[in-house]
Amino acid sequence: MKAPVLLIGLIVPLLAGCMQAAGRGAAPPAVVAEEATKAAARSVVAPLVAAQVPETEADALTNCILDNVTPSELTSIAAAASAPSVDPATANLISGVLARPETISCATVALTK
Repeated sequence: MKAPVLLIGLIVPLLAGCMQAAGRGAAPPAVVAEEATKAAARSVVAPLVAAQVPETEADALTNCILDNVTPSELTSIAAAASAPSVDPATANLISGVLARPETISCATVALTK
């Protein structure tokens, strides 16, 4: 009987701390999930871009690609992060996003600064 009481004694302060953090402007779960998905997608896109362009331009180009994907495309690219290598369909998706006028415009602005 003492174990559950001890466990509750540990969980209640932990939950109280979480609630306080949430009240102080912690990001909503949807925002956290989107940021995690974008980070996973970045881990797929960045190496592909870095293999093709100089390092100084790779970050800006990666940002432009990620800024111009649809939510479903972002999810598809992020899913490839768990694979040992990027499959052709994901590489083609990224190439397609890069070829969009909005992405080209973004890259032009970013790379001419």
